[in-house]
Amino acid sequence: MEESFKIYIHHLKNRDHEEIEESFDPVFLEISETDLKFEAKVRVKGNAALAEDVLVLSLGVQTEASMPCAICNTFTTVPIEKNFQFIEEISNIKNGVFNFKEELREAILLEVPQIAECHSGNCPERGLLKKYFSHKDKSAFPLEF
Repeated sequence: MEESFKIYIHHLKNRDHEEIEESFDPVFLEISETDLKFEAKVRVKGNAALAEDVLVLSLGVQTEASMPCAICNTFTTVPIEKNFQFIEEISNIKNGVFNFKEELREAILLEVPQIAECHSGNCPERGLLKKYFSHKDKSAFPLEF
């Protein structure tokens, strides 16, 4: 599996770009949280290219995270979709091989929302919580500077 995350610079020297289309097992994300799970494949599509003395990776990623609903605490699936670029100077790439696993992991984890709500934001138990929220008149608390 580790081999799939590698970009070989010498392959790019005689090409315009190299296409990347892979599906990865989410194990590489190394998540061991009870309230965050990745079970769906991580799909990556894009390309790698050399631009003078830098490697440019333009990637789109799609996967799903599972986390508890903020209202009912039932696990719900949250889509993770992101297009992004990685840029690395060729002089920083050891042995002419760039491994983008850590950059991909970081980009995915930055897209995980802090909270999720089941049923696309319409949790059926939302109405049960109304009695716990107070809706005070905001004019009773004027802003002071």
